[in-house]
Amino acid sequence: MNTIDQATSAISEPLKDAFKAEVQKAMSESNSVVRDLLVSNLESSVADAPELLDIFRMETAPLQAVANFHVVEKNAEKHTARAKAVAEFIESMCRTTNEQIKAKLHLERRSPSLLVAGFAMGSLDIILKAPEETVKNKDDHNAVQGTVASTESSSTVESAALKTIVAIFNTASLEKVDQTLAEMDDPLTAHLAALPDKARFALAKAAKTAYEANWDIRGELTKRHELPISIKLSVDGAERLHHALDAIPEQPTREILVGTIDGFRRSENVFFLKITSDRSALQIAVDDSELLQKVAAYSPELDKLFKVETDTYNKVDRLGNVRSSSRQLVSIEPVKSLKQGVLDDTGL
Repeated sequence: MNTIDQATSAISEPLKDAFKAEVQKAMSESNSVVRDLLVSNLESSVADAPELLDIFRMETAPLQAVANFHVVEKNAEKHTARAKAVAEFIESMCRTTNEQIKAKLHLERRSPSLLVAGFAMGSLDIILKAPEETVKNKDDHNAVQGTVASTESSSTVESAALKTIVAIFNTASLEKVDQTLAEMDDPLTAHLAALPDKARFALAKAAKTAYEANWDIRGELTKRHELPISIKLSVDGAERLHHALDAIPEQPTREILVGTIDGFRRSENVFFLKITSDRSALQIAVDDSELLQKVAAYSPELDKLFKVETDTYNKVDRLGNVRSSSRQLVSIEPVKSLKQGVLDDTGL
């Protein structure tokens, strides 16, 4: 079975719920001094209980996404990076985020609203933060346009865009062993196909900046009510990402699959679908917020069959043979009595 972001619990659900309620109560305290003391005491009380510490982190994380990019520039002095590269990286990340939002909200113009929360020591930490409320632009026509629905908490479009970038970084930076296993089944192309052209251009510039500066980036994305997501953009990953963004996107074909969910990687926005017992599970990219919520909800149901519709991007050789495939989720629904496998485009 592939990696799934779940573990067998050693702590009872009632205890988890009770602790979660205590943290939420502490966070709602209006007196900041009292709130800080309560929160500090709760954190100390679960220092040796990883599951409860995870709950604490989820409930005390920033309301919207905060991405901490820990930059190691191998040729620079400790705790430094070249100012020009840092400025170009931040500008490109800001443009990538904003272009995703403009496409999602169908806006021709929009002022970027991503925040730089600060720089921290530790080679160099670049901290980018989604505002707690989407900033209204004069071009916005609908007050609810700045929010993406979520079953646990609402996410601004800035949070959703930051999470998409992190998933792309992580996918591009898969270790060589993972790349070999995914040689015929690479979700990176599908992730990139979901980006509007201007966002692709801006992200390509960020990737080029990272690999030309010889940056090795690690970090973490945090958001209220969600487990932290690790961030990784290696030098090789940045170069791979830049080349992938420089390529002309393929035209997808629609594919319908039936199988069981065999894992879910939140860090890469990818889930695994097992369609036959004699081959590896397929990796399927998920770039829509609502679909991500559905996959997360379905992922524990390991024995249930699902009908999955994808846009599939095939790379072929000169003879017309498929060299690799990249799949992007279009829809997913549970089914009761179908055989696993690939269906034709007529559906069920």
